[in-house]
Amino acid sequence: MIVKSQGLVLRKIPHKENSVVVHILTREFGKLGFLVRGINSKKSTAALYQPGMLLDVVFYKSNTQGLCTMKEVSPINRSALSPLAGMLQQIMLEMVIKSLSEEQADPDVFDYIKEYLLALPKAKLTYFLIEFSIGLANEMGCAIPLVSHQSNAVTAVYEGMILQNTQDRFTKEDIAALECIENKIDPEMNRQQRGFLLHKIMKYYSLHITQGKEILGLRVMEQLL
Repeated sequence: MIVKSQGLVLRKIPHKENSVVVHILTREFGKLGFLVRGINSKKSTAALYQPGMLLDVVFYKSNTQGLCTMKEVSPINRSALSPLAGMLQQIMLEMVIKSLSEEQADPDVFDYIKEYLLALPKAKLTYFLIEFSIGLANEMGCAIPLVSHQSNAVTAVYEGMILQNTQDRFTKEDIAALECIENKIDPEMNRQQRGFLLHKIMKYYSLHITQGKEILGLRVMEQLL
């Protein structure tokens, strides 16, 4: 069956001498694997299959769990990224890979991811990953509970329970900062504060969205924010 969609390249894996297997998140069909042959030929489209590339694709969709075959492909985004933006993109892709199950198609989630990837080359990066993380959780139906509490208790990342003295909690100050960032207001946090907040967000993802899978790229990112 020949189908048309938009796709986001998540990763590619070498396959034999002259081909690669490319994992692509498609707008209408979720995550799919593609066998791309002839990557060493002069007319090869291999350069388009870099992680983070957004593509218009026409392909033969397998009716089984096998690999799909690309028929036509053209790029949507070609903008170069700064080193920091490139690292942010890698973390965003890791979040997408670990948050979405195979063939879990959700056009709204895809459109949200696409919007942020297209904005990344020219975006102010200070709170970009935090803002993306808040919105992605919202789109997936696992919104971070941005609710302030009057007592000294804090909002924990465990099923919305109120706990005292837990390292991975969202404090009232954290919640206020998240609400500012969601509304594109600068909460005036320093690098250390941003790093702590991202750690808590990723802990929330681990418990509620990625089924315990850690976002490994964040360890490097925390040193650069």
